Amino acid sequence: MTISVRRTRPEDAAAACRVVRDSIEQCCAEDHEGDPMRLDAWLSNKTPDNFLAWIQRDDLCCVVAEGEAGVVGFAMASAVGELLLCYAAPSVRFQGVGKALLQAMERWAVAAGLTGLRLESTKTALPFYERHGFKASGPATTFAGMEGQPMSKRLSGGAGAGRRLKLLFVCSRNQWRSPTAEQIWRKRPGVQARSGGTSPNARHTVSVDDVLWADVIFVMEQKHKSRLAAEFTGLLAGKPLHVLDIPDEYKYMDPELVEMLEQSVASILDLP
Repeated sequence: MTISVRRTRPEDAAAACRVVRDSIEQCCAEDHEGDPMRLDAWLSNKTPDNFLAWIQRDDLCCVVAEGEAGVVGFAMASAVGELLLCYAAPSVRFQGVGKALLQAMERWAVAAGLTGLRLESTKTALPFYERHGFKASGPATTFAGMEGQPMSKRLSGGAGAGRRLKLLFVCSRNQWRSPTAEQIWRKRPGVQARSGGTSPNARHTVSVDDVLWADVIFVMEQKHKSRLAAEFTGLLAGKPLHVLDIPDEYKYMDPELVEMLEQSVASILDLP
């Protein structure tokens, strides 16, 4: 079957929730053993409202796998490299959906400058993760009477692996904030930087080439994220995009602006 993986949109929340709930209920019997109390505990936070909230968070990367029948898989990882969810619909089990989701998460992690992924595997998923290079990283944990196995995998190409991370900074007119960010971060070892604006009248308007070039995109305000999402929907799938929440109140290389850009970007990328 043909599968495509893309960044999740708010309208995917209900379908993604259903995929995860169905997968847990129907495919993970080795873990919950049909025990209603275990299932209730496991599914308690798997609601459409929670999925919508997760999809809208800037510190989480959420993707869906799509097939002919629509959404057939969902995966979610945190900005610090923890794979929190990775599920395929029962109807497409063993058809490569889980592998496609996991590979998308690994590409995102590398692009975000992470050197590895970690997770807590169910008994059901343990052979899957082992086949894809994850190894046990600690003693088993217990939740609602079910065992979880901490696992991790080191990724090549992340920060510190000899690859220069490509950062794209975006504001409105590419006059003050994003050029400041570019100037600061282009001097950092292991980093390349570009900047652009969302306005047609920007000094440099963000282009398709800029989006394709970037490993990670930083925007100054939520409106810039919305503009990029409308303009480059297909190109942003699986690409980390972070909102820095820096208002248009600073001139080029303003010391306060420099400090905010240095601290916030370094924190997101987990760089010193």
